[in-house]
Amino acid sequence: MTRAVLIVALLLVTLPAYAQDDEADQPIPPDDSVEDTEPAEPAVGAEPAPTTQRLTLLLDGNVDGYFADVDCRQGPQEQSLWWSRHAAYHKSLGELSAASGLPEPVALNTGNSVFPGVLGRYLATRDVDEARRLAEIIAQVPTKVHGAGNREFTIPRQGFVNFAEALQGQGIDVQAANLECPAFGGSEVLCDLVQTADDDRAFRIYERGGLRIAVTTVLSPDLLDRLIQEQRQGIELIDPLEVLPDLVERMREAADLVIVQFQAPSRSVMQGSRELASRVEGIDLVITSQSLDSTDDDGELSPLSSLESVIRASGTGTPVISADGGPAALINVDLNLVTAGRDDDRWTVRTAIPRRVDLSEMPIDPRTGKLLQESIEDFCDHWGEAIGDNANLAEPMELEDFQRFVLNVMRFSTGQEVALLNRRAFRKGPGFPLTGELTRADIYATMPFENRLVLAEVSGAVLQRVAGSLGEHLIGVGIDVVDGAVTINGRSVRPDRMYRVAVNDFLSQGGDRHFRPAELQNRTTFYPDWSVDPPTIDDVVIEFVANNRHLQRGPVDDALSPVGNFPDLHRKFLWTLTGSLNSSYNQVAVHNPVLDGQPGYDQSRLTVQSTDQINIESRFTANADSRSHGWNNDLNVQFARARVHDDDDEALFETTKDHIRFRSRYRYQGWRAAAQGRRYVPDPMVEGQVETEFQPPPTRDWHRLDLRGILGVSFQLFDPLELRVGANVRHEVNRPDALPTWGVNAGFTLARISPFDLLGRPVRFESELEYFYNDIALQNIHEGRTSNRIFFAVFEQFFFTTTFNAFLYRDDVVGELGTNTELTVGVNYSWELSRQTQ
Repeated sequence: MTRAVLIVALLLVTLPAYAQDDEADQPIPPDDSVEDTEPAEPAVGAEPAPTTQRLTLLLDGNVDGYFADVDCRQGPQEQSLWWSRHAAYHKSLGELSAASGLPEPVALNTGNSVFPGVLGRYLATRDVDEARRLAEIIAQVPTKVHGAGNREFTIPRQGFVNFAEALQGQGIDVQAANLECPAFGGSEVLCDLVQTADDDRAFRIYERGGLRIAVTTVLSPDLLDRLIQEQRQGIELIDPLEVLPDLVERMREAADLVIVQFQAPSRSVMQGSRELASRVEGIDLVITSQSLDSTDDDGELSPLSSLESVIRASGTGTPVISADGGPAALINVDLNLVTAGRDDDRWTVRTAIPRRVDLSEMPIDPRTGKLLQESIEDFCDHWGEAIGDNANLAEPMELEDFQRFVLNVMRFSTGQEVALLNRRAFRKGPGFPLTGELTRADIYATMPFENRLVLAEVSGAVLQRVAGSLGEHLIGVGIDVVDGAVTINGRSVRPDRMYRVAVNDFLSQGGDRHFRPAELQNRTTFYPDWSVDPPTIDDVVIEFVANNRHLQRGPVDDALSPVGNFPDLHRKFLWTLTGSLNSSYNQVAVHNPVLDGQPGYDQSRLTVQSTDQINIESRFTANADSRSHGWNNDLNVQFARARVHDDDDEALFETTKDHIRFRSRYRYQGWRAAAQGRRYVPDPMVEGQVETEFQPPPTRDWHRLDLRGILGVSFQLFDPLELRVGANVRHEVNRPDALPTWGVNAGFTLARISPFDLLGRPVRFESELEYFYNDIALQNIHEGRTSNRIFFAVFEQFFFTTTFNAFLYRDDVVGELGTNTELTVGVNYSWELSRQTQ
């Protein structure tokens, strides 16, 4: 009794008050050829056609595969069998209409039925038998039309084919009137099954209360932007404005009322639906797949929610309504139709009143409920078991924990530094927080999109930009924003460095516009030896857990933990190898006439000698950095030869630069790390330096070998500026009678930065200064050196460079300052390799 009362109360709330005469309510006799013939003329002397008519539409849209909530830990729960509530409402309202002598409501499925909900995905993608079971479930709602949405194109193509064929077996047409499948594209069989404008099945006719209602479905071409390349393969979507004019004309010839269902992304549904409704003559009603924006004031909006809004198109007055009911609701639309009478028998929609019907209190339909429960039990039998023998969870796992675990698996399965996913790649099911053991059902239900794993190299500058979307649209591990600064595994981002990143194929192909394809360099799809084909991210996670890889790396080695199964990469060494080759050529040609054996002119620029000079500088660095330790190694080789002319104008070659220098420095960074990187906390350091040469100059008969040891501290004032102070001991090993000298030293290093762009390319700058004061109170040796270089990128790894180097030396023995300064312009080739220890 309570069930019956509840059903009647719910139906009466949404049942329109029909006001029709008895004759108008009678259906016309069935006719097998009704779609191909003109409506019969009324007999001579017959009463005129009624001037008004009422019609109810029941719209099921965007169920997204959530025919029921699936939680294999709890088993099927009656309150979550959503589609059985849809079926119960349709059947109950149909029975009530029949008992009241009212036309049966027109049931339409606007699409997006099968994905990403786990039950719809499971049934649509397994095999033909499961697709037939899904079609039988959908057919419990008395619809004859199922629009194709982007969700249907998201499942594997064979799954879509099986699904469309199974629906046909239930008498339900899958519609996509503007779909084309080019020859040899691999999708021709799909277009053979789907109603398109190229055949006579582009629309379906319903008969209600003496009216013929023609229904078709079109899709916005930009829906393809939401699909990955594999899902777009072999299909095209023609502009609906090109397809509909002729199609609507055919529909008008066959029917009294024309309804167009329009599938579009939320960002373009308003504009697209208005264009269809205002620019295509003959459409009586447009039904969109997304909610309408009730705050938009370009159209005539009712003062209702966006699901209950009505927009009237300019010019035609065609109403536009939404069918975005979702799994737990449907849209009941009351249409008030009007016609001018016998001389003008075209029916038009005078008013359209949509109501969202919440089905959460609707009793279930027993037949549909049984089908759903059987499907859930089958699903849990296949996917509900634990993954392997060691899939027990260390603690209850919320969705955020699950996301972090998946991202860490992506990163550590592939040896990448950063992993990123779009937040919409995950769906939160009823099972959260997860407890007990991790199952395949947990993974497939939460990650439904079957994305592949893509590896690429991305510049730090791009990652800094993308980091602005973290949290709202993107989720990631290995990349964080701390006080507005972006870090990669706890280290400041270098804009010019390439980082190894793992993403899904959706992001790699420009999905959600986070990356441009050119920004992902050396892009490859992850294809491990253990998989016959490139695996989905779901399968990567399952393989990782099934083979106990989650127990081999982190501090937690006896249970599954989103953080504890993985090492902190900031505590692991990041190895960086860099190399550069800088070369320059200078030529000075001088001609000064000789007069009486002397230069004819005494201008300074004419009294120098002609020279040709080649400068070559090579640098190699090997650095290792972690949270607590840093080790930097630097080898610098400089060599230059110059051709000069002597007094007899004979060409001579002289070595003008011959210098080899190697430095190795260790820093303990644990104190500063423990103090959250405060700049006043020092890093103790020890450094060794070696300076030598290829060959000694003619003025010296011993080969230089200068050794220096330094003990001191460094301060990271801000990244990338480092200040150093310390004490040093120096000894020129091969110099006769040389003794070690002691002293102090100071200096700074400004690592390469990119302060601005020029002509669209980065301008980079680096600088270093060292000062030594040795043999204090004896020889008082002062030594200073600085190197400053500006780089302008020509392309890839080639740069134009301008370098200023200076060397200053003074001691009390000579008493005067000796200097060497040089300014050179040249070309630089640089390369860099990085490897994060995991």
